[in-house]
Amino acid sequence: MSRAEWHTHSEHAYEPTVNPMQTAADLAALKQALQSFNAFLVQTGVGGLPHKSGVPMADDAPLTEQTLNDRHESVMRTLYTRTMNPKELSTMVADVLQAPDRKTA
Repeated sequence: MSRAEWHTHSEHAYEPTVNPMQTAADLAALKQALQSFNAFLVQTGVGGLPHKSGVPMADDAPLTEQTLNDRHESVMRTLYTRTMNPKELSTMVADVLQAPDRKTA
């Protein structure tokens, strides 16, 4: 449903001529679309970025540049660690496999 369609439906959703079952179905469809969109954002990596929900919350403090930098640094450090550990281990295994056999007498 497009933004214009939703705006039209939401303005007239509770008028006497509108079926409440249709309003409930439209709302359920919107919730499903939002959940699908959220899942898409998470899968593409965009969902990991900080974003505002649009609904003001009591604990919503404005994100400062320093806070965003700290979060970014933490995420990058974690991703680097996750990426480098398997590479370092595979390098060690390759070195051991390529080393000549040392038989003790």
